[in-house]
Amino acid sequence: MNLCAVISEINLVGSNPREWWIDTGATRHVCSDKEMFATLEESMNGEKLFMGNSATSDIKGQGKVVLKMTSGKELTLNNVLYVSNIRKNLLSGSLLNKHGFRIVFESDKVILLKSGMFVGKGKKIKVLRSDCGGEYESPFAEFCDQHCIKHERTAPYSSQQNGIAERKNRTLKEMINALLLSSFLPQNMWGEAVITANYLLNKEEPSLSKRLYETIEKEQELDQDIEPRCSKRARIEKSFGPDFITFMMEREPQNFKEAISSSEGPLWKEAINSEMESILQNHTTLEGLVLSQSHYVDKILEKFNKDDTALARTPIDISQHLSKNRGESMSQLEYSRVIGSLVYLMSCTRPDIAYAMSKLSIFTSNSGVEHWKAIIILLRYLRFTRDHGLHYTRYPAVIEGYNDANWISDMKDSKSTSGFVFTLGGAAIAWKSSKQTAIARSTMEYEFIALDKCAEEAEWLRYLLEDVPGWEKPLPAICIHCDSQYVIGRAQNKMYNGKSRHICHRHNTIRQLLSTGVISVDYVKSKDNIADPLTKGLNRELVAKMSRGMGLKPIE
Repeated sequence: MNLCAVISEINLVGSNPREWWIDTGATRHVCSDKEMFATLEESMNGEKLFMGNSATSDIKGQGKVVLKMTSGKELTLNNVLYVSNIRKNLLSGSLLNKHGFRIVFESDKVILLKSGMFVGKGKKIKVLRSDCGGEYESPFAEFCDQHCIKHERTAPYSSQQNGIAERKNRTLKEMINALLLSSFLPQNMWGEAVITANYLLNKEEPSLSKRLYETIEKEQELDQDIEPRCSKRARIEKSFGPDFITFMMEREPQNFKEAISSSEGPLWKEAINSEMESILQNHTTLEGLVLSQSHYVDKILEKFNKDDTALARTPIDISQHLSKNRGESMSQLEYSRVIGSLVYLMSCTRPDIAYAMSKLSIFTSNSGVEHWKAIIILLRYLRFTRDHGLHYTRYPAVIEGYNDANWISDMKDSKSTSGFVFTLGGAAIAWKSSKQTAIARSTMEYEFIALDKCAEEAEWLRYLLEDVPGWEKPLPAICIHCDSQYVIGRAQNKMYNGKSRHICHRHNTIRQLLSTGVISVDYVKSKDNIADPLTKGLNRELVAKMSRGMGLKPIE
């Protein structure tokens, strides 16, 4: 008999219970050895310690721990939590920093300073974890080998591990923009905004999914005990009305028969009928599904285009060439609000306005009169297509991709625009329109860059479907339709003889996806390529035709 096991997490720790780890993500000091406490107040009030992996442990007390440093000085830690089943003693780096300590990693040692005075040094860094980014290659890898640091890399295709630093940077950037816009400060104050945003993030209550250790109680001072502040406002019981009722059940029914036959059977019937009514109101049937945001379109028009009743048949005027505003900005904050509202609409159910949004969002920082005219045209187009939605059916139950890239029509522009759309069940499930990051020297190059971006999305969608229970396995190759026969021939060629390194890298990637059966590439005529409106403005007939090809049709 063959046995197979899946290991989701491995933690290798030493056996010495008196060792301490400095954890900059921990919000409290934690100790598992009861004998290390100088004073300990045991408690059994049910407090929990929340781990970064969403696990919990019982807090059996808190007290004072005295650590003797290599300098001979003693470091007294107050309010240390006693958790018997934690595998390593944790020294909170954030608490040390908060109370004036400076932590320096230098010469394979952890050096602790306070007010310029040396306190002590700890053990060297043994393990360092990062993603698989190229910035962690040479000379970083040689540095780790030289100092005997084990460099662990996160597993690919695991969103829980990858992109942690990138997501934190994105959060900081969004907070910076919000602070500057809401306070009407100039952009040269971004440095102070970074400090403020970072301070707010460190002070906020972290969620269970973050890599932090915390308790329900508010953290106390390190060197002295301070009673936690309590709100003096009288607590008022809130009621959300008769439509919001919570039922606490010891054992929920596992199937329809158990639900109907239980003591709460009438309540389950009422919930089922309410859900069926909701499905019918949202145009969902057993034969298909329609996704529409007509109510959200109404809110946008009511807020930003209330007094205008005109209509537009295309999302962007093909005769209008937008350029950078050289003069004074016109209603920049209002422009940003319109763009933010439209981006949400475009990302959810409206791929037909993706190209217009990619063009208009560039001028958010300094909008002008011409940009506002383009916004008004887009809003008029939304009024004309208010009742449009994505119509999904059961067939075809395979994913197909379409990609395209535009000619550089603006003399002041040096980069092309790539676009792709993937369909499943007769309607779009993923789409993107964006300016290319590299400057292409020929038509073949910018078409090849667009194909590489589309292949990257196809690979991600394939891995997603492999994790969907009940989906037919093995998965066929995702067919990508391209309107350039030259690019298809170049992609299927095993050798690349060009001199552009970035094209050579993309060629190798596409060749690998083709050889492993992840994707296949097929030719489609330009007039049938539904990714065409994601790269350029079209006339009204082509806009209507391509929208129908993406499954975007009026709701009957």
